Amino acid sequence: MDGGGKFFNFRQPPPGFVTEYYGGGGGKGGSTVQTTQIPPEVLARYNAVNARAEQVAQTPFQAYGGEFVAPINATQQAGINATSAASQMAQPYYGAATQQLGAAQQQGQDYLSAATGQLGAAQQVGAGLGAAAGQQYGAAQGLANPYYQAATQGVQQGLAGAQPYQTSATMAALAGAQGVTPGGLNIGRYMNPYTQGVVNATQAALGQQFGQQLAQQQAEAIRAGAFGGDRAGLQRAQLMGQQALAGAQAISPLYQQNYQQALAAAQQQQGVNLAAQQANRAAIQGLAPQLAALGQQGYGQQIGAAQQLQGLGQGLYGQAIGTGTALQGLGQQQFGQGAQAAQQLAGLGAQGYQQGAGTSAALAGLGAGGPGEGHRSDPTETEYKNVVGL
Repeated sequence: MDGGGKFFNFRQPPPGFVTEYYGGGGGKGGSTVQTTQIPPEVLARYNAVNARAEQVAQTPFQAYGGEFVAPINATQQAGINATSAASQMAQPYYGAATQQLGAAQQQGQDYLSAATGQLGAAQQVGAGLGAAAGQQYGAAQGLANPYYQAATQGVQQGLAGAQPYQTSATMAALAGAQGVTPGGLNIGRYMNPYTQGVVNATQAALGQQFGQQLAQQQAEAIRAGAFGGDRAGLQRAQLMGQQALAGAQAISPLYQQNYQQALAAAQQQQGVNLAAQQANRAAIQGLAPQLAALGQQGYGQQIGAAQQLQGLGQGLYGQAIGTGTALQGLGQQQFGQGAQAAQQLAGLGAQGYQQGAGTSAALAGLGAGGPGEGHRSDPTETEYKNVVGL
């Protein structure tokens, strides 16, 4: 519908149809009508085609009863007869060729069987010798093992025997490396025990003498009328000082002499001890190499015995291995000879088969050259091999 309110209905008619259009006025109440009419000649053709289709649909199917293949003529029949006769003429040659080929195969099979038997026998002989060689190898290890074990035990015993000597030598070396100390002086140990008795007696004598001197001084002071005065006190103090100095001078030499004697004795003993320690240290230092040498000597002896045992084991092992190697070589030699004989037999079988196959091919060629067939050349050697699988 357009803006003026008019309606249009358009349809595309089939070819040959006449289409007419009617349009209303320009007012609001106007309309358009389309009318389609089939032409009379088109309608008549359509009705005729429908009638023909109904007639054909009502007609039943009629099967063809004629010949599909042309019959054989006289010339063709004569060719067929000639071909059949020619195939019968070649059949004896083919039969003889087949028998000859079978005989050749049988002959080749006999040689191949003999070759297989020879190869199996060679393998059996080689396997027996190989087994003997393997047993010999195993026996070689068994023979050598006790000697190897004894050698190992000898080495271990050598180590165990040398170990105490090595330990003692190490301890001696460590002790010899320590420092030497002379030790402190014990002077009191060497003091004369009788010195104190002499000192006591001397002090007693001096005390008696000093007492007499004090008494005499006091008596003189009394006679002089100076007893109790300051002068008498000073004289008494002076006398006592002189007595103390005299007593020290009398006792000191006694102690000094004893000390000098004790010091000399202590120093002498210190020198003796130092010399003894140095001598012991030198002895210990000399002992360490001796102990180490003894341990090394014992270890060397055990190692020498172990090496001898090892040599014996190695010798027995080498002998057994040599025997096993010889047996293995014999087995390989026997197998090689058997394999060579088997190859020769296999070659004879292949040669006989080729000869029989050649004869068979010649017979087949005679059969192939009959009437009605073209002559065919003999098969090649490659074709024979392909047939038998060579």
